[in-house]
Amino acid sequence: MKPAITLVCLAITLACTAQNYTRDAGIRIGTLPGISYRQYLSEIKSIEAQTVFGRDAIRLRVLKQFSRPALLELSDNITFTYGYGAHAGISFYSSYKFLTRNYYLNSRRIGPVIGLDAYLSLELNIREYPLIVGINAIPFFEFSTNRIFYVFLDDTAISIKYKF
Repeated sequence: MKPAITLVCLAITLACTAQNYTRDAGIRIGTLPGISYRQYLSEIKSIEAQTVFGRDAIRLRVLKQFSRPALLELSDNITFTYGYGAHAGISFYSSYKFLTRNYYLNSRRIGPVIGLDAYLSLELNIREYPLIVGINAIPFFEFSTNRIFYVFLDDTAISIKYKF
């Protein structure tokens, strides 16, 4: 009986291989901090949803991403990810700018925000643990009621994601 149990345990151990992770979730720490969730569609394609906070607004982003191996001479765990997407949210403001003039309001108001995003990232996949550590930049432009048209090129962050 003991040899049979040993053989079954050995067979199960040999049959177990590395997990095939299909999604990850994590946090962004940077200019616009937030949380993210990514679903992999294939080896190179994924869709990521992010909720970011900052610059007097809350934004929900949806990004389509493409990944390629990068810096292969250093490590085969590094990927370059690029993509595009859109965001929508709300902004809080007590003034607005039209052309070169600022107009101040009596109270704080809430207004809609909508925009387009670009995505660039360099990510290190830590294979021993289900973690991804990366640095990313997400330049965007948006339309809102308080700024009319706004371009922001400095949305950089460090991201830490858990794969599952």
